[in-house]
Amino acid sequence: MRKHTLRPAVFARIALLAAVTAVLAQISIPLPFTPVPFSLGQAGALAAGLLLTPGQALLSQMVYLALGAAGLPVFAQMHGGIAALLGPTGGFLFAYPIMAACVSALCRALAGAGAPRPRARRNYAAALVSCVVGLALLYASGALWLAGYLHVGFARALALGALPYVPFDLCKAALVCVLAARVPSFLPRGG
Repeated sequence: MRKHTLRPAVFARIALLAAVTAVLAQISIPLPFTPVPFSLGQAGALAAGLLLTPGQALLSQMVYLALGAAGLPVFAQMHGGIAALLGPTGGFLFAYPIMAACVSALCRALAGAGAPRPRARRNYAAALVSCVVGLALLYASGALWLAGYLHVGFARALALGALPYVPFDLCKAALVCVLAARVPSFLPRGG
């Protein structure tokens, strides 16, 4: 039976993907019709799902949220703190760990690989389907939270916080899938 430990290389991968998410989240554009900015942050969560095991992907995004909750300006538009987590984008942010873990697990299942570096990295269809499912989870969580935050119906929240982003998010997902197939050789090796 294999013992699950966080070896230095595993910790480095987790920290690296948390940092990638934080950096990508800063590439954001506020939109006048919604409190949800256009951001590349979810591309970091998708990358974590494609590059890490489900547990590692979950941890990387939990680290990202913990850094933001501690007040570091890692969320979109250099926001941080508990208020940012409880604001209109909270449902999206809280979905990052679940989305990353689900993308990882689904991608591995679809590719039929259980090794630490599954051939799913080269299986674009498995990766893209996994990312689309992950985005659907993100939209559902974000829209539910936004509906409660704005006191509007789910359909209105979906129209404000998800539907305008679908074309761009699909492009981001496709790009992440292409890049993820080329990145693993540069990640620290181990566990």
